[in-house]
Amino acid sequence: MVVEQTPRVVEKFKKQGYPITDESVSSGDLQATKLDDFHSVLEAKTYRRRSRVLRSVRAFEPGLNEIIFIRPC
Repeated sequence: MVVEQTPRVVEKFKKQGYPITDESVSSGDLQATKLDDFHSVLEAKTYRRRSRVLRSVRAFEPGLNEIIFIRPC
């Protein structure tokens, strides 16, 4: 999975604590289909999870987006 490293995406991921480096930002030269954004949703009870999923979907910008669901170990 490669996410297009636009300034908006880089700032969002940094705020979320992802380790964004100059090397990861330079991955924009890869010849691959790139996601415009990436979202993750932590596992929760039914209504809390539904709320988190809907919040993520509402935050989507036009383009290719992906949501993954994280189950704690």
